[in-house]
Amino acid sequence: MIIQGGVDSQGTQHTLSNAAKVWAITTGASNTTVTVPPIAENYGNYIDVMKADAGAGYVTVDGNGSETINGVANIVIEKQYCGLRLYGAASEWIVVGTIGECEIQTIGTAIELVYTWTKDFTTDGTSPDAFDHGIPDYDKVISGYAIGKSSASNYYPYAIFNTSSESFYLTLNSTQVSIVYSAAINSKRVCITLKYYI
Repeated sequence: MIIQGGVDSQGTQHTLSNAAKVWAITTGASNTTVTVPPIAENYGNYIDVMKADAGAGYVTVDGNGSETINGVANIVIEKQYCGLRLYGAASEWIVVGTIGECEIQTIGTAIELVYTWTKDFTTDGTSPDAFDHGIPDYDKVISGYAIGKSSASNYYPYAIFNTSSESFYLTLNSTQVSIVYSAAINSKRVCITLKYYI
């Protein structure tokens, strides 16, 4: 597949051109702001913007002047290989898709890219099993669940904040997610999923 566009080197401020349709932004350690082209010159066009590197810097995708993206001034991309596909509508840019392992979600009055952390494993019989999640701010986990299988037809899905009175539940702290389970789920397959923004 041929991709028209540019790969931008690290820096702090960029204005995307009308000609380039795909922008892969390298931030390095510094946050970078990219300004999308004016709507008047791009009605009906698509632009892809993604963060290309694993540097600590974020990419802020900003509307041109007072123009908006999905009704907000800007959207931040934090994770490598994630990004946005934007469509130039009549009066603003609209997000019509995401790139990589992320999805778009409204949280309060902000538009956030939401990421997924998963762990698929076999319980070792020493409940609880704990795993490092690597999420920068665990207070920004917006949902979490585990699915365990104790027999061919018996599944146990539970929300992350269930109380300890349950026989199958998750706990979360700043570095680890733990799964607590009953003897019925020893040596069984479990999948934990956390959705979070940064």
